[in-house]
Amino acid sequence: MSPRYRSRVGAGLMVAGTISIIWGWIQIAVVDSRRTAELTVYPRVFRMAIDKSDQTTHGNHVADAQVTMKNTGRLPITITDIEASCTCTIVEPVRQRSLEPGESRTLNLKVQLPKYGTVRSTVIVRTDRMPEQPAEIVLHLSGRPVIGPYVKHVPDRLQLTVHDVDQPLTYAFSVDTVERLLESERWLTGMNASEPDIKITLTGSEELERMESRQVVVRRYHFELSCGLKEESPRARSFALQLSTRYPAATLPNDGSISVRLSAGP
Repeated sequence: MSPRYRSRVGAGLMVAGTISIIWGWIQIAVVDSRRTAELTVYPRVFRMAIDKSDQTTHGNHVADAQVTMKNTGRLPITITDIEASCTCTIVEPVRQRSLEPGESRTLNLKVQLPKYGTVRSTVIVRTDRMPEQPAEIVLHLSGRPVIGPYVKHVPDRLQLTVHDVDQPLTYAFSVDTVERLLESERWLTGMNASEPDIKITLTGSEELERMESRQVVVRRYHFELSCGLKEESPRARSFALQLSTRYPAATLPNDGSISVRLSAGP
């Protein structure tokens, strides 16, 4: 129960809290704002790469990562969900998911490194007290460099919130590629949606960097997504976006697929 203090009217006390007038008295309820729930993960960012001395072009390149999950708040919490964005990241089971204030758990990850190019993977950890504010772990995975074309950076997932359900949501994002310098046509031609009412438009592209020595250029493609919720699922929906290219690449993160989760706002 929050502590309560009383002072006579006009005494000049200034206390942050809920104030209610009682005959002849001011009753002040002081809210203990320190009683919060918080999960902290560390390290939050990993960078892993295939050893340059490893010249094998076959077999699995697996790395291990350990993350500490600590209850840094003042309330007990329970981990309700741990989700990896990419099949390249395997989350080992956490048997004891309840954490008292100050208590920690270890999260073990097994990561499949790409043979070529780069992949960005994320791990989301949700708790019962903060389901809408999950902790995020980011893994930057690197294989051997390739001389294009390949996708250098693409969001592996989009989690969007619709605040006006009667209007479509418009969201802009970008995709970075490495392409051969001597080719006149763009390698990335657009993007397709898994559902017919979703509109995805390639609005333009720009050259970010030119590496003459490797005969490649880094390009950024700009996309605009327009989507909304359906009557049969007014609170949330999921769909996928698929990159479209002129010809296959040596590697394509998540097979060129972006998962999208659309939710109704408060």
